[in-house]
Amino acid sequence: MPIMFNTILRDAGLPLSDVRLLRHKHNEAKKGRTPYELWRDNRPQFEWYQRTQNIHNRKKLNAPYWAVFVVNTSGETMFAGLYAVKYRGPGRRTVHRPLCTIMTAAATRDRAGPTAGTPRTTPARVL
Repeated sequence: MPIMFNTILRDAGLPLSDVRLLRHKHNEAKKGRTPYELWRDNRPQFEWYQRTQNIHNRKKLNAPYWAVFVVNTSGETMFAGLYAVKYRGPGRRTVHRPLCTIMTAAATRDRAGPTAGTPRTTPARVL
C-alpha cells in the first residue's frame, strides 16, 4: 500500500485544512539560483525567497503550515520541508530577489514568518 502525503500530515497531527502545498519552480532564475539549487546549496536564501510571496497569493496561502516542494534539475518534484508560518504583512522595502537580478518593490510582496515561540529569522521547519 502506498504512503500518501496526506496520511503523513494526519499522522503528524496536522489537519489537512491547515496545510497549503507550495511547489517552487522558477523558469527565469539565474543559473545556480533556482529554488531547488537554493534549497540544496543555500538554505537561508531559499527560506528568504519562500517567505516573500506575491500579494495576489495571500488568500490561498493563508494557513498555519506550508508543505514545500521544489522542482529539481531533472524536472522532478521533491519534498523540501514542512514549515509553520504566520502572515507578517506586506513588504516594507524594495529588495533584491534571490533568484535573479530583479528588484522587488515594497508592498508588492507579503512577508511570512515563524509562528510564536520560534526564531524570527525564518519560517519554523516542522518536518
